[in-house]
Amino acid sequence: MVKQSIEQRIENIERRLNHISTDIKWIKKLIYLILGSLIISQGIDISHGAVGNQTWIIDDVKACPYNTSEYVRGVFDCSNMAKMLYDFLTERGYRCIIVYIENETYGIRHNFLFANGFAIEPTTKDFAWWYYNKWFRIDKFIYLNGNQLNGKEWKYPRRW
Repeated sequence: MVKQSIEQRIENIERRLNHISTDIKWIKKLIYLILGSLIISQGIDISHGAVGNQTWIIDDVKACPYNTSEYVRGVFDCSNMAKMLYDFLTERGYRCIIVYIENETYGIRHNFLFANGFAIEPTTKDFAWWYYNKWFRIDKFIYLNGNQLNGKEWKYPRRW
């Protein structure tokens, strides 16, 4: 996908509005342009009907200097990986937050993160598909500030 300027994206949106009837066209156009501008400013490309920055986020996630095969429960697991990914992406300008979840039925206790609004699974370095597809109910959902996380479960090898 070719990276477009915000102006080019707005022009693409305006071209798509030509089919709207003339009597309410200006109202719809104004609303659409305002919403489109807000969405585009957050990195989402609605002129192509898809999220434009998904691949950029995943490219940066995969560039974080750890291998998912390094996972060792209680040593270098989801909390360590989430903190490392949080620090790595934050330094690159992403807005991140670490999330702790629990599921009582399956005994799940897990950390993942949101980067620019996308759920990222640190143990696979991909989108958290289990979250998007609602594979299980989340009983406890806690947002954690990455700067406040200390202790063994948040330590990781500094590699950049």
